[in-house]
Amino acid sequence: MTETSVRRADARANRVRIVAAAADLFAEQGFEVSFNAVAQRAGVGNATLYRHFSGLEALQQAVFLDRACQVVHLLDGLHDLDPVEGLRRFLLWTLETADLCLLQLGEGRTPDCAEIEQARMQIRVALDQILERGQAGGRIRAGIDRNDIVVAAGVLVQLARNDDVPPERKLVFLDTLLRGLQSRC
Repeated sequence: MTETSVRRADARANRVRIVAAAADLFAEQGFEVSFNAVAQRAGVGNATLYRHFSGLEALQQAVFLDRACQVVHLLDGLHDLDPVEGLRRFLLWTLETADLCLLQLGEGRTPDCAEIEQARMQIRVALDQILERGQAGGRIRAGIDRNDIVVAAGVLVQLARNDDVPPERKLVFLDTLLRGLQSRC
């Protein structure tokens, strides 16, 4: 391995740490965090942070794209499952993640970026396919659409972030939500 390839690998690892640190801070504090806080959390210097991201908006864009790609990857892995089980896994992941970025993605309040919009389109298509299979097979109630699932995911993110609700009650809410999506047959 050459010195240049080692430096590139190190730079990629730094970028991954920076995006993960920013995502954690966004989840904890909201989207207006300082670069100093991100650099500290990532364990890099400010110069390293600025080498990767010109400003907060560029960093936010990277975090939203990372989260959108995670959702796409998750949904792609659910195609072979029973549609109700697929929705359960997606919504459980949403509850466990408790990520404010998911709310912003669902509401379309993300930085203007073609890659993020492309990922959002993939998410919409994947949710539509799960719902169509579930409705065609009589597993999911007619009239449920992707917007209902996006709203449900948003509610779960908010619920997950509420420390006053015990974890077992959060799971009861998820179960109740899923029963409401299912056909009554």
